[in-house]
Amino acid sequence: PATYKLVPSITSLTQYEPENVTFTLTTAKGTIVPNMNVSFTSSANSNFTGLPAAVSTDGSGQIPVNPLTTKDYTTSQTVTATVDGKNVTAQFTVTEATFLLTATPAKMVQYEKESTTFTLTTSKGTKVPGLNVTFQSSAAFANTSGTHTPDTNGAFTLSDLIATASGEQTIAVTVNGRKNATTKLRVAKLTFDI
Repeated sequence: PATYKLVPSITSLTQYEPENVTFTLTTAKGTIVPNMNVSFTSSANSNFTGLPAAVSTDGSGQIPVNPLTTKDYTTSQTVTATVDGKNVTAQFTVTEATFLLTATPAKMVQYEKESTTFTLTTSKGTKVPGLNVTFQSSAAFANTSGTHTPDTNGAFTLSDLIATASGEQTIAVTVNGRKNATTKLRVAKLTFDI
């Protein structure tokens, strides 16, 4: 029986950044294998999204995956497929994501409660849902405790955020206990009527 290889069109991915990847199925000697059934089991590929459960190679031995995304930050990751009862793998080098945080609205009034929606994205603008986001303690803000989970649009809301300092203030979060992200809010000084 033949020995197979699964060759990806690119071998570098960035965590959470979708990439169009074409896999080519060949024999060990490099002969293209068209019209072959290939399966990608979710349990073996739990770090990845976008892989079809079952597919056949086209006339050029190819399987386009548009897009493929990895959720993990581990430097080396493997896609595993089953072909003719045998496992074949494709290796990727993965760069950990850099996160950005934006706030809407980005203006507040000192000591006034504000409902503020924060959006978590990658440095390329891909919205990132489902992670654990915690605010770092800051003397400039109140009501930021707890862990927050961005929705499918990468967004979560603090309904009663309070800025205790005026001017341009930086608010910082930690994502999944590993990476930091910050954004700036402009806080107007509270004026008092006597």
